[in-house]
Amino acid sequence: MPQLEELVLAIPEEGHLDVFEKQFKEANLILPDVHTLVLSRACEFVVQLCPNVRRISSKESKGRQPDRTKHSIMLLEAAAKATKLTRFGMVEAWDVAFTEVLLSTLPHVRWLDLEPSLGGCDPILKLIPVLSRFPNLQHLGLADAILLGVGFNPPWCGNAYDGPDGAKVLEWVLKEQVEVEELVAKTAGAACSRLLDEWIGRRTLLSIVRDAKGNCVDVVRQAFDEPQKAIGIFWRFHP
Repeated sequence: MPQLEELVLAIPEEGHLDVFEKQFKEANLILPDVHTLVLSRACEFVVQLCPNVRRISSKESKGRQPDRTKHSIMLLEAAAKATKLTRFGMVEAWDVAFTEVLLSTLPHVRWLDLEPSLGGCDPILKLIPVLSRFPNLQHLGLADAILLGVGFNPPWCGNAYDGPDGAKVLEWVLKEQVEVEELVAKTAGAACSRLLDEWIGRRTLLSIVRDAKGNCVDVVRQAFDEPQKAIGIFWRFHP
């Protein structure tokens, strides 16, 4: 498969994985041009087929997910053998313990995308001390502000925004969102000495401003004309 640079492999049912893995191995398939892998859970066997992969992203499977943690560990171990890897992302219940596992397995990665699964995630401010120990971390991708566990809980019901005070509620929500995003970015920037920027969700990019000594002194919000443009930049950028 010459010139195949991005491979997306989503296998919805656990029962089909053995068949796919067997066929890939029997074909003795090597994909040297693949730079980006997007895998559903338990597809870690594909990593070894792509010796030049630079980015690995693991997404949620749609089917059953037995042995979830086992396959997460197996993907990390496979990614650790990818010598050209610079960016890694995973959907996981990110707590301090599992972030420590990530650190011990992929300590030199330059870009991390920490996407939360449902339930079990620690607040991001608890994870930042662990993230600060990644010596080469330059780019950090996080969930939307509402999922970061920092007290940002805007109304979910649309009625709150449609009533007579809807405009004021929306103004308050947007103000709180900006404050939370900048708090998280500044905290991460202060702790992670080489961090250049931080995505919060896929529409907010905050660049870290440092003084001559390397201290984080501010963050600058990157403006996008269209939300889709931000998402495109988030997805396609390869450090």
